[in-house]
Amino acid sequence: GTRFQVYGSHPLHHDANEIFSRQITAFGTPFTRIMQSLRFVVIGNGGTGSPTASLLVRSGAGEVILIDYDPLARSNLNRVHGTRVQDVGKNKSEILAEHLNEIGLPCTIVAVKGMIDEDLTAIEALSSADVIFGCTDDYLGREVLNTALYFYLQPLIDVGLGGRVGEDRNRTMRLLNQKGRISCILPEDGKCLFCQRELRNDWIEAQRLKRSNPEITNEELKERYLEGGAEEAPGVAPFTGTLANLGVTTLFELLVPHRRLPDELRADNIWIDFTNMEIKSNMPEDNKNCPHCGERIFLAASEKNGYLNRPALKRNWGKK
Repeated sequence: GTRFQVYGSHPLHHDANEIFSRQITAFGTPFTRIMQSLRFVVIGNGGTGSPTASLLVRSGAGEVILIDYDPLARSNLNRVHGTRVQDVGKNKSEILAEHLNEIGLPCTIVAVKGMIDEDLTAIEALSSADVIFGCTDDYLGREVLNTALYFYLQPLIDVGLGGRVGEDRNRTMRLLNQKGRISCILPEDGKCLFCQRELRNDWIEAQRLKRSNPEITNEELKERYLEGGAEEAPGVAPFTGTLANLGVTTLFELLVPHRRLPDELRADNIWIDFTNMEIKSNMPEDNKNCPHCGERIFLAASEKNGYLNRPALKRNWGKK
């Protein structure tokens, strides 16, 4: 339906009343009990994923599964929470899991090093989630999340950041535009990422070709009628951190409704323009033939042909 409800929850951890006292004051004891009963999967553990995971743990999450294949680069240090210079080269999910475990809160934290569109362990972890947080800028991975929310009936909170750097009137290089997005999609409510124009088949195919052939040029992609997709956003910690906060606040709204949106905003698509300090929603495509959110042909679909109905993701149990 249009809401997310939890039936039954764990009793609070013995010292939870003290740890989460202010949260309990704001949202009540049942909210914290529900948080301790839920398993969250955070896909992408970089600038938005790492603060998102930290906020979930500090909000009382019972389980958090971290999925990221990439190693930490020096250029990530300005915005990836829980990282140090000596962590450069290590896997992001493993670094983050170690950092979050050191906090000592009653939360089970698991790191999975793998690509969400290829690794069977990552796919199985995804399928076990109660709520998915999409914090990846990878189109192939985002397509998997978009499909999984319908197959596994999971709420998806997907965040994205885009920006443009260029010369101003004084020919000085600076940030010209920076926007962040929070998409909250339920299996039977809200437009999918394709209809929100956050996914396109040519972007997905271009990334697939780039992964198999890293040397392919943008000119070659254009010859195949493909585009390279959006330029990499300038990741700056205050922007990525703000999106993480808003994403987790969106989760709170799912569990304990507490906010009122003006008529011009859509709950499934909210944009924050950081340079002009504006909040708006983009009108999605009204595609009644969309297999995801229009016809919903994937809703709780069978997996007899492999995970997400992809034969390449079929595990052969009992075979080496």
